Amino acid sequence: MSKNSLILLSLIQILILTFEGSCRSIEFVPTQRYLHTATHIDNKLYILGGLTFNENNYITEKNKAFIGTDKQFFYFDMSIPFNTKTMLWVDQTDFDIIPNHIAATSSIGCANNNTFLLYGGKSLLSRMDTNLVYAFNTQTNSWSVPKLTDGNFNIKKDSLKGIMHNGKMYLFGGLIDGQLSNDMLIFDTINMNFTTGSSVNAPSPRKHYGAALFDNQYIAYFGGKADDIGEFQMSEIHIYDTMNDSWTNRKSTGNVPTARSGFSVVLGLDGKRLIIFGGNQTYLPEALYVLDLQTFVWSIPKTSSGRKPKARFLHQANVIGNFMVITFGMGYNTTLKEHDVLLLDISNNDEYKWTNVFDPSPPETTSLPMPPTPSSSSFYLQQSNGLGALVGAVIGSLFSGISLSFGSILLYRWHKDRKYRRQAIPTPGERKIIN
Repeated sequence: MSKNSLILLSLIQILILTFEGSCRSIEFVPTQRYLHTATHIDNKLYILGGLTFNENNYITEKNKAFIGTDKQFFYFDMSIPFNTKTMLWVDQTDFDIIPNHIAATSSIGCANNNTFLLYGGKSLLSRMDTNLVYAFNTQTNSWSVPKLTDGNFNIKKDSLKGIMHNGKMYLFGGLIDGQLSNDMLIFDTINMNFTTGSSVNAPSPRKHYGAALFDNQYIAYFGGKADDIGEFQMSEIHIYDTMNDSWTNRKSTGNVPTARSGFSVVLGLDGKRLIIFGGNQTYLPEALYVLDLQTFVWSIPKTSSGRKPKARFLHQANVIGNFMVITFGMGYNTTLKEHDVLLLDISNNDEYKWTNVFDPSPPETTSLPMPPTPSSSSFYLQQSNGLGALVGAVIGSLFSGISLSFGSILLYRWHKDRKYRRQAIPTPGERKIIN
């Protein structure tokens, strides 16, 4: 086979590999949603449930002007760098046994670090009732319904935020059969039972509030919505002590955010501040705020680079590596180049940064435990249950790069050799090559 044929064959192989990688990247495209759950476990961010809607219309749960609850279940591998413009979601819907639902809450639980639990929620379009709790094992890619030791317990809430601490999920407020509540349920995910926490000095009944654990003991609650009075003021910070089962209230000052609900809250990497984003008001003068947990003073953080995103609400946010990772929600339009995932680099407290590029390097300082590194057996299971496409894309891209480099070397050497032969003085009896 001639050198020209070899070079042409190499180029064709490169084109085929590039095309296959492109096809893999568009195999699964999730629908836009809100009132979903987002669980970060085993270096993956799992998305489940929620309402889908027409992004060109303003949709509310109250007028029921939605397309429907969503059955999709999918994740994204957060252990590798990526760009939010080209997300490679991995479909796990075939493993989903949960009826369509919205407004549930989820967190890592049980006695190991490879299971996350889904509590509560409600179904609007299906006559099928959901169980109180579901468990998803990331090692076996399987859902199950845990057996509760107090089998008669059946209080199901929705529109709340579950906070996990020492194997217990703290479930404050939310809706019970459509009625606002302010009780504290405590779900022991190790012993699989429910208890009730103190209600003395507890906040008034509310839903879609913000909540976050800090100092490895306290849970801060603020904002939210009550049907009769609208959104709560953000100056009142209600603190639940998980060790002493007691409530205290703090008055915050500074640049206090306007009253809101449906926003997200995460703990900063240094463990000394809470970061909130979004909220469902018709107009938000600012979407991003920081609450100093030592002084309880609010401020608007300085941000740099990247396009400042439009505020959204009823979304989810997780801290992964150096980033606040915000997923889906209402209030943004994908036709205007707004992505389903927003990334805020929070590694520098003096200046946060909106970006489209995720780097999984761990933060230098963090008060939160880092997720476990996947074992070789879990990697095999992931490959056999949906990661094949993603791994294939990575391997394909790597092989394409190697092939391209090799092909470039061949082309360069062939061209150099050809040039040399043209310039060479022919010896007697040798025919000069003319092209």
